[in-house]
Amino acid sequence: MLRHHLKPFIFSSNNGGYTIERTIPAGCPPAVAFALSTRSSGTSTDEAGSQARLDTLSRTAPIAAGKLRRRRVIESMTPQELIARAYSGFNRRDIDGTLVLMSENVSWPKASEGGRVVGKQEIRNYWTRQWAEFDPRVNVLVMVDRETGKTDVKVHQLVKNLKGDVLSDTELWHVYTIANGLIERMDIKEGEGSSEGPSAAFSGRDHAK
Repeated sequence: MLRHHLKPFIFSSNNGGYTIERTIPAGCPPAVAFALSTRSSGTSTDEAGSQARLDTLSRTAPIAAGKLRRRRVIESMTPQELIARAYSGFNRRDIDGTLVLMSENVSWPKASEGGRVVGKQEIRNYWTRQWAEFDPRVNVLVMVDRETGKTDVKVHQLVKNLKGDVLSDTELWHVYTIANGLIERMDIKEGEGSSEGPSAAFSGRDHAK
């Protein structure tokens, strides 16, 4: 029978005339608890191997459950909520929390360098380089959902160097493409098209005008 306490509980069973007791951690996921309570005695080597696998499962199950819950939260967001959270994560320098909102093949402009990057790791590398040289902050002013599945975002962008000198204080438009509930692409809108070159905002030219 199971004797459950606030502390770890013990499962007792009779096996060939002797009693086997196994301690099961409190809060252990049900699937892991069942596996712990029903596994056979086996040899000492089998026991050690089984215990190691179950220990791994007990550690990874909560992580997997947390990722699933986070994925469901993201999937429930509107495009505007998704984009707003991405800007918030960017301003906090929370790379992981921002990249989780993006698809695996997300395409992103390199505003401070020119060109584009594709993929989460490439964005991570680019932001790491950018933040080692600049201190950009981007805040949403207006969002407009378009019928084409894109969202236009007017932002206030303040760029400083690491000494705190203001290089640029401007308003501009970003254009997002959302696919399957995740950010698929971002473009910087310049006039009637999109900019792929280095932005003057990171050179100080805009602020000098």
